[in-house]
Amino acid sequence: MKEDLAANRRAGVIQALVAGLVGGLSFHFWRVEVAYVAFGFCGLFLVAGLFSPGGLYPAIRRVFDGFGRVVGKVLTWLLLIPTYWLFFTPFHLLFRSGGRDAMARKLDKDASSYWIERSGEVPDPDSYERQFR
Repeated sequence: MKEDLAANRRAGVIQALVAGLVGGLSFHFWRVEVAYVAFGFCGLFLVAGLFSPGGLYPAIRRVFDGFGRVVGKVLTWLLLIPTYWLFFTPFHLLFRSGGRDAMARKLDKDASSYWIERSGEVPDPDSYERQFR
């Protein structure tokens, strides 16, 4: 249990430092309102991490973890679906209009077999070990 408390204290202090850095940079370069919000999170993380590493800090962490999962799912749907439709669909239509079949999926009804003969020698069994050095 002591490792959890020490790890929570350390994580709270690190998150407070990062939030303080973001607040300082925001205060200096961008908007003061954003800096105040970042400084608020800095104080929250610091107080929770130092004074309540077993109670308040894990609760705050669960809230932020849940928020991160929701944001991740939303961004996945918002970014990957348009990327798929804007990238893969045009190339599929382009290849199909040109008659290209990169996976050789066309069936030949007159073929007796679809076996592809290997050219060259049979590889040495040692060549199969540690292929990606």
